Amino acid sequence: MRHVQQGLLLLSAASQDMPLIWTETMTVSAVSELTRENELWGMALWVEKKHGADGWLHIAEQQDRLLAKGDPAGVTLWQKVGERFDELRAPPPIDKAH
Repeated sequence: MRHVQQGLLLLSAASQDMPLIWTETMTVSAVSELTRENELWGMALWVEKKHGADGWLHIAEQQDRLLAKGDPAGVTLWQKVGERFDELRAPPPIDKAH
């Protein structure tokens, strides 16, 4: 089993390379244990980091591209990423206790 230090690993998601960044020593095999939910949140975080407030446009472009290719599963994937992106961009809830 190979160990790696800080780095960047590209995961393929709906024919689009998405980075996975880690800051501690980990084994490459540990990457396969990511859940789909982790992957979706990772993609949403990547979009936010790379595109900021305009991330919605990138997500919409990915959905359009995949729709044109006839890839409904890819469109669904990016819809789910969009939902998580919206959650990331939403203002924090107001604490009414204070």
